[in-house]
Amino acid sequence: KGESILLPKEKVNFLKSIYLKCFFLFCHQIFYSCKANRRLFQKIAPKRSFKPLLCFCDVIPKENIKYKNQYFHSNKLNLVLCGAFYKLKNFDIIVKVLSNYPNLKSKLRVHLIGSGETLPSILHNLRKLNVDTINHGYQPPNEVSKILYSFGDVLMLPSYRDNSPKIVNEAMTVGMPILMSLNCGTVEDLIVENENGFVFAPDDINLIAKRISFFLEDREKVILMGNNSKKIILNFTPYKAVKNLISELN
Repeated sequence: KGESILLPKEKVNFLKSIYLKCFFLFCHQIFYSCKANRRLFQKIAPKRSFKPLLCFCDVIPKENIKYKNQYFHSNKLNLVLCGAFYKLKNFDIIVKVLSNYPNLKSKLRVHLIGSGETLPSILHNLRKLNVDTINHGYQPPNEVSKILYSFGDVLMLPSYRDNSPKIVNEAMTVGMPILMSLNCGTVEDLIVENENGFVFAPDDINLIAKRISFFLEDREKVILMGNNSKKIILNFTPYKAVKNLISELN
């Protein structure tokens, strides 16, 4: 099973192509984790068949799954950015968005979950802009879903590149709509535009602002899209993955 991806307009790296062609010679069956992963495999070995073993996250406890009255903590839209804070994640885009669209700030609270080199500057700049911000710091995996349940309304993942971000699966399981970069590997699998979230180019400040405004102006959409997320993610569970694997191997 692989998690490397090929985005729609990308070319395959030459060395990766040679390596995988050789590696595939020793594989009886090859499984792909998402559509972008399958695209890479098909480009390298077009005559091979590939079976789905789609990305999933750890099981989320039932008590951490949201229902209708468990949104808008402190009567604000709670926007979550979660992961390793390094440049490729592009989390500092939120500073640029709120700098250019200051009207968004008053009804928005930003939650930062994680650690890394860009976190201090993002936190500093958000507070400099007087943005209501909570820094949860690094959290072990079993604590993340608790925070999403307690505080999260919308997850935003603006990465320049992100092969298989499990935080999206977690947030969807909890019951959150997703704002997700087109450069994330699982975006084609998990996000149905205008049903459980929206996609955007990672540098498109105007579109990101527009999507945040959409949720600020229509809170019922947050609940509706969050519920849609819970339905979509049912096809991406450990149980489903094991069932598909057993089926393919028999």
